[in-house]
Amino acid sequence: VFSCEKKTERDRKREKIFKRQELRIKEQKQARERQQQLFRLRSIKGEVRQLELRRAKKKAERTEKRKVEASKPRRLGRLKYQDPDLDVKLSEELAGSLRALKPEGSILADRFKSLQKRNLIEPRQRAKFKRKHKLQYVEKRAFREVTL
Repeated sequence: VFSCEKKTERDRKREKIFKRQELRIKEQKQARERQQQLFRLRSIKGEVRQLELRRAKKKAERTEKRKVEASKPRRLGRLKYQDPDLDVKLSEELAGSLRALKPEGSILADRFKSLQKRNLIEPRQRAKFKRKHKLQYVEKRAFREVTL
């Protein structure tokens, strides 16, 4: 609401003081906000540093895991590679000299497992032979004559 009356000297002075007070309060508020931001900046710096440390640790773990995975044989088929059981003789079974020692295991099976381990062929299971029909036992006449 506007008043058409002229402002007195006292009113102008009061208004001036009021504006100065408002300006001072505003400046104090801004200073407090800046101070708060400074404190927040320190805490944010700490948080960022911790985040970077965590990321670096995870990255190191990932690279380590990749190295371990690279040394293992990959999965080529539906079966997973399994290390063969070591053929070990007991101390009672061992011969007195190395010349008398007989070789253990199969060279072909060892080569096959080696190829599987180096990812040259996929791991396999032996095919199981399954008959389509049952065997029928038929006695021949000649056999019947012999048994009687």
